[in-house]
Amino acid sequence: MQLMNEGWNPRAEILELSHRWQVVFTLFLAGSLAGWGIGLILPSPYRAETSFYVGFSTEPVTRNPDDYKNWYLSQLEILAISDELLDETLNRLRDQDAYWSAVNVDQLRDSLGAYWRNAGRWRLVAEWADGAHAFQLGRAWSAVFLEQANQSISQAYSLIEFEAQIKAASAILVNTNMRRLQLEQIKAGLQAWQGELTAAGSAASLEPLERWRLQSLAASLVGFNPIELALVDQVPPADSPAQEYAPWLGKLLIMADSQIATLQEQSDELGLQLAQLQASLQSNVQASNGLTVNLVVKPLEDTLPAQPVRRSSQMALVGGSLAMLGYAFFWMARPPKRAAS
Repeated sequence: MQLMNEGWNPRAEILELSHRWQVVFTLFLAGSLAGWGIGLILPSPYRAETSFYVGFSTEPVTRNPDDYKNWYLSQLEILAISDELLDETLNRLRDQDAYWSAVNVDQLRDSLGAYWRNAGRWRLVAEWADGAHAFQLGRAWSAVFLEQANQSISQAYSLIEFEAQIKAASAILVNTNMRRLQLEQIKAGLQAWQGELTAAGSAASLEPLERWRLQSLAASLVGFNPIELALVDQVPPADSPAQEYAPWLGKLLIMADSQIATLQEQSDELGLQLAQLQASLQSNVQASNGLTVNLVVKPLEDTLPAQPVRRSSQMALVGGSLAMLGYAFFWMARPPKRAAS
């Protein structure tokens, strides 16, 4: 007797397995019965589903709109399972049915899920032990989600107004402070002139260039106010002694102090106004839950009646399939038969 090379013959294996159809059928039946029994022992939870349309639009100038879109969509998903939203959902459920009095927010969150890939169709899915309460949960949750999402988007419109007001107030504050600093420099220049004229006590008239510089400081002080421009015209004549400019300089300094005090008061008021606007902006950001006016959330399909997540027939099919698959692995793992001649 001479041994032949060992090998696996698929045709022979399939032929031999076909003659064992009784075993395959018995295993499939046993696996199906086992799966059906497990389905009875472990009852299936029920699932209620609600569909929404979520749209997103952005300005054409945005370079990477997808980055903004995905972030805002993520914020919308966070809102859907936030404590505030789930607290309101639980309060409404408790008003409908005393059953929910023993349920807390964490239990709700574990039973809820938002399914989405992009803007478009969103599915809010609620799972519970029985169909009636799964439907109650799905309907209440989707209603609160729609309300709070649209309220947040409405709040986001106010962000645009607050940002515009903050921008305008900031620009005015900058200009006010710059003007105040300019007047302080002019005042320092006038005080220097006043000191020189008082110290000199000269009866000689000012040089044309010096007189022009003094008038330039005065003009910069009064700006375009027609009432204050009259004070510039009260400058002593060109041939007046230098000491006669002292009273005029005194009036200019009084005007400078008055303007600086007024601008300082305006600056303080603008700073307070700006702080209030920024605080309102932060409050509005929280109220908008990080959403944007570019989002649109609309109901697409009402909450559907709850359906079991798995059925006994499905469990039976899975059990039978697993039994057949296990037998197939067992059959293929057998040591190959030796052929001889």
